[in-house]
Amino acid sequence: SRTYIQLTRDKASSGSTEEKKLVLYTCYNVFLGSLKAFSTVAPFITELMYQNMRKVFSLAEESIHLCSWPEADESLIDKALENNMADISALIQAILSLREKIRLGVRWPLRELVIATEDQKTIKAVESLRDIIKKMTNVKDISILKSLPGIKESVKADYKQLQPDFKQLAPKIIARISIDSPGTILKHIKKEGKYVMDIDGKKVEIVKEHLIVERELPYQFAEAEYKSGFIYLNKELDEELESEGYAREIMRRVQSLRKKAGLQKKDSISLFIQTDDELKGMLSRWNDAIKDKVGASHMLISSRPPSKEHEHSAREKVRGREISIFLDKD
Repeated sequence: SRTYIQLTRDKASSGSTEEKKLVLYTCYNVFLGSLKAFSTVAPFITELMYQNMRKVFSLAEESIHLCSWPEADESLIDKALENNMADISALIQAILSLREKIRLGVRWPLRELVIATEDQKTIKAVESLRDIIKKMTNVKDISILKSLPGIKESVKADYKQLQPDFKQLAPKIIARISIDSPGTILKHIKKEGKYVMDIDGKKVEIVKEHLIVERELPYQFAEAEYKSGFIYLNKELDEELESEGYAREIMRRVQSLRKKAGLQKKDSISLFIQTDDELKGMLSRWNDAIKDKVGASHMLISSRPPSKEHEHSAREKVRGREISIFLDKD
């Protein structure tokens, strides 16, 4: 439900009449069906919720306990879609976690996501649901590769893991690991699960746990590993991406001030934003989008303070920039 609501939020608020009806129809059926199923476990709270729905939608049955049991329409079940959604859910969570790690929240658009994998199931799911991944993680472009070009890998022995397993041979194994090609060692471990070497006439098998693998990435990328491979986010922000990020942050702060002021969604506002000249210029291309998102009939962005008192105001700091927000209900 969280995923669907996130994906359809814009359609529900500012989409066409048909889009709004589709979202409402879907939410209505899922919610009513869930209430019916849950009524056997929590009869009183589901009855209260049903009575609220009954008033709004003029439902015929006097009680939820008089409703027929919900039935699934098996002709509408799409197992391939369900499996693809399950596959990309773990991927999306990994991307969002990496965003948190590099301190670039989901409101800040990023230019590129690279998925490095050879797993055909994952590739198929990403190709099928590419637009959903973009929307949920706020990236502009997605590439699927076997590996990210430009990565330099090095390996060194983990003495704490080697010594208990190989005792007196450990120093010679460490010396051998420092000589052999890191690429060859990792290739064998990836393909066979082990790297075999000859030490004093004995066959020694090294596994991944015996090694410390270090990866040097191209400077613009951040990396995270997930079950089917690696993901890479291009963390470079140009002016276009930055301006969109600031616009999204301002929308969120204005919406928060609206809520604090007790305004309803239908209430129109006059909005004044004070910030520095550079950010003012960056936001100019987003004027219409900001007005539409926050329900502003009039908006002015200026580097100077407002010339009159406003009913509601807030001072915010976004990535080190001071932003003052003033608004009045129309």
